[in-house]
Amino acid sequence: MTRMTKMAAALTCAGVGVALSTIGAVEPVNPLINKLYTKIATTRPNIILITSDQQRLDTLGCYGSTFALSPNADRLAREGVRFTDSFSACPVCMPVRATWLTGVYTPIHGIIENATGSRDESLVTYPEFLRNEKYKTILMGKTHFGKDKGYFDVFAHYAESNPNDPMVAQRSIEEMQKAVSNGETFFVHASMLAPHGPFPDPAKNPDFKRWLDYYSTVDLPDINYRESEFANIPDMVKMIVGLEKAPGENDQKLSFRREYYAYASLFDEQLGKILDYLDKNNLRKNTLIIFTSDHGFTLGDHGIMDKHTYYNGSWRVPLIISQPGTIPQGETRDFAVSTDITATILAAAGINSKTVQGFDLYTPLKNGQASPRRSGVASIYKSQALCTKRFKVAYYEEERVGQLYDLKLDPLEQNNLFDTPEYAAVQKAMLDALFAWRADLTNVQDLILNTSPNGGPAVVRMFNHTVAIRGVDAEIRLNQAAEWIDNNTDMLLSMGKK
Repeated sequence: MTRMTKMAAALTCAGVGVALSTIGAVEPVNPLINKLYTKIATTRPNIILITSDQQRLDTLGCYGSTFALSPNADRLAREGVRFTDSFSACPVCMPVRATWLTGVYTPIHGIIENATGSRDESLVTYPEFLRNEKYKTILMGKTHFGKDKGYFDVFAHYAESNPNDPMVAQRSIEEMQKAVSNGETFFVHASMLAPHGPFPDPAKNPDFKRWLDYYSTVDLPDINYRESEFANIPDMVKMIVGLEKAPGENDQKLSFRREYYAYASLFDEQLGKILDYLDKNNLRKNTLIIFTSDHGFTLGDHGIMDKHTYYNGSWRVPLIISQPGTIPQGETRDFAVSTDITATILAAAGINSKTVQGFDLYTPLKNGQASPRRSGVASIYKSQALCTKRFKVAYYEEERVGQLYDLKLDPLEQNNLFDTPEYAAVQKAMLDALFAWRADLTNVQDLILNTSPNGGPAVVRMFNHTVAIRGVDAEIRLNQAAEWIDNNTDMLLSMGKK
């Protein structure tokens, strides 16, 4: 019996239900990988990425919730930096998880919605970069990023149909302990399933029942919905989320919402187990912790019980980064996007990727600097969106319709200003920035590996420019456009009043 078979058999006997193929031999690192990054100075900390699934900001006290209990996330925020405006690169499970894995946006890796398109398996993934730098790579929990090709040294997938976040936390701790005992620098992705359904059966899960009993006594705020909003929801969104008619405003969906918040608090307990292990074993100072979620959930807001939208409940995600003694504690930064997670993991490991379409947050945090990103941006299926400090625009290509919100005057996103004359200049500036960003995206890895210095005169003249293109270039240019909009808001609004 091979080591792989023994490990899988042991897990199956333990009731985990992990298929044999989910823990296996690791394929050799891509021999071309050294062409795709340069090394940067770093102390090479251990790295832990802890992710929840479908977690709204109002499940967390540190994000201002007045009713949800999240003592461990709140503690992590006190011991690190909390990002106030962090956005999913695609607020849908499978596409954004493929984005974490590859560090590129959905139009580049190929999965543009759940089970829609396939991931370009030629793209080098962050665990391959990490393994090339001698990190022990471990993934425990949900994957949902397409086919696994042996990217991680240790890998166990837990399906949504068999949620077991306590086991994910336990196995993550066990694998960290093994790495420490072997003198290995580790990366762990503890990928939890909560608060995404299906919810545990309270009759079989006393911990979930305890939280459900608590939330049964809590007065939840009303959902953010007016029946008149239905007309402004694009047809593409209605199709994807199955919204055929406007829900009634009095349907507060209390039972489902109580289960959702209870499950989020149960996730917080698993987060606490990992933090406690690190503290008790004196690993915190040499371990970078990144906590985030793949996307949020509208939870009835705007009449929708799903993700797949650019409304705040769906698009915005928590992000806390902590490494006491290296990263400031109890501070906040503003913008971040899912691609920045990949860039930050790699930068902490001393890897400056040429291909990742995100910003390294680790280096500026160590230096006490602001976030390098100046806006949120994303794409879903055949749409795209941009959020600056004040404005948010979403555009749906097939319908050629959009949504525009002035978040200063309308933080609940109830008044769609798209094609409103008073906001015509704002709309044009936002769409110009968004369309330029989308057109600017390209497969940089392909350019680096498959551009030849030989050929006709034009090829020769372009060569040095082409191989110098970096994945982050489009983000830098988007920054410039977003900052111009921020700095010229009064002028843009005055143009609409003429």
